[in-house]
Amino acid sequence: MKIQEKFITVCRLRVPTEVQYYQAILEASGIECTVKNDYFIPRELLALGNINLRVRESDLRRAVEITANLYQHHPTAEA
Repeated sequence: MKIQEKFITVCRLRVPTEVQYYQAILEASGIECTVKNDYFIPRELLALGNINLRVRESDLRRAVEITANLYQHHPTAEA
């Protein structure tokens, strides 16, 4: 039986296109991501939402380094 690893929020974003950008960068670096909304928000209002980008616990340290670098260039995420 394989133990499933826990996913941890690496950053919170408000704009869906930025979520896709951060996710693409992390996945290109070999880090699997999932996206989770804290609250149900209609798609057209997602820009007002709190969108969590999550990574496996074992990838967290590397993901934090990557997202911190991205944040310096696009400061809309919450670490």
